Amino acid sequence: MKMYAENGGIPPVETILKAMGDRRPEFPLIADHVKKYGYVESTAAQTMAILEVMANKLTAYWTGQIQLEVALQEIQKECEALLR
Repeated sequence: MKMYAENGGIPPVETILKAMGDRRPEFPLIADHVKKYGYVESTAAQTMAILEVMANKLTAYWTGQIQLEVALQEIQKECEALLR
C-alpha cells in the first residue's frame, strides 16, 4: 500500500496515511476518517449473491418498476433464503 500511496493513490490504511502526512498533507485527515468509518466488506460465501439481490431489487425500485416496500420485502426474503 505504501507504493500505491507514493504513486498517487489513497490507500485505506491508517498507519500508511499517517506516516506519509509530511508528503501528502491531506492524508492525516483521511486517516482519521478511515479509523472512524472504515470497514472491511464481509467475505462470507453469500456476500456477492446478497449484494446482487440488493442491487437488482433497489434498481427496480429506483426505476419505478416496484414500490419500495415490495423491494425491501423481496430483499429480505431472498437474502434469508441465501443464508439458510
